[in-house]
Amino acid sequence: MKNTKNIKIIRFFDEVYSHEFVVVFAPTHEEFCEFMYDKNLLTELNMPSVFFDCDSSDDSGTFLGRVLRSHSYKEQKDYILIYSSDENETLVHEIFHACYGVLSGHDIELSKETNEAYAYYIGYIWKMIKKRMKEN
Repeated sequence: MKNTKNIKIIRFFDEVYSHEFVVVFAPTHEEFCEFMYDKNLLTELNMPSVFFDCDSSDDSGTFLGRVLRSHSYKEQKDYILIYSSDENETLVHEIFHACYGVLSGHDIELSKETNEAYAYYIGYIWKMIKKRMKEN
């Protein structure tokens, strides 16, 4: 395994929608995958490797970020895993996907009537990530 000193992981629990967020910052998709397997996080987050294909990538040869969702029936908890190669543009992009996944999963589809809920939830996720980053 490569050096993991450049990899950061933060967690927080959203009590409104009962999701545990796990955010992993890694310089490359390859390092992210190695970290996830090495730390056995796929098992912890109940993410079968079929949903976590580290052999695939986008046209540029690497993912800059991704969002995966899972549910633990044992713990009765939903997980949102966010991978981002940076703490700015890619992270904001992935936060939108996470927000959409959570809210649409609660039958709140993005529309003119619900866009404010999306905006607030994106802001909440961003605030929680930044707060946890300062604590680490």
